[in-house]
Amino acid sequence: MKKIQIFIFSVLVFGLGFSQASAQQVLGDSIAVPALPPPAAGTPDASRPVDVSAPGSVTATPTKTYIGAKLVRAEGTTAIYFVNERGMRLGYPSMRVFTSYKNKLENVQVISQAELDSYPQAMYIRVNGRGAIYKLENGARRLLSSRAWTEAGADASAIMDVNQTHLSAIKSGKAIK
Repeated sequence: MKKIQIFIFSVLVFGLGFSQASAQQVLGDSIAVPALPPPAAGTPDASRPVDVSAPGSVTATPTKTYIGAKLVRAEGTTAIYFVNERGMRLGYPSMRVFTSYKNKLENVQVISQAELDSYPQAMYIRVNGRGAIYKLENGARRLLSSRAWTEAGADASAIMDVNQTHLSAIKSGKAIK
């Protein structure tokens, strides 16, 4: 039984080497923005993906795996979100950010809009589990002072880790002191 579980886990994590055609069948030709008001021109919004052209099949192997985490999109849309092991979601602002995590399009699961809506948006992020904490607000990242973090009353489990590419893709807002 253990060997079967390991095999299934390996297939889910590393995929079966799908072709570009099957990746496009899973996602369509692009990642699109859901029907929400657009951010200001040229400013990616961390709460939702922006419209980018999919470069086809992404074949890199993931370097970090989260048990219970998943890549999802709502049925009938192409906006991709990462849902972490605590059930918080964060949209990829571009295909460049999506591929910076070495994600594979074939690993994106299609779920209902109701299920997607049941996952709360991430409110706090930081790079690689250490350093400065940012609050996501109105499509921008706002650096939090220690005092602001304490006053927010949030705990560390409310923070979603991102990589530097992801952080850099989110416009910078005014710091919260």
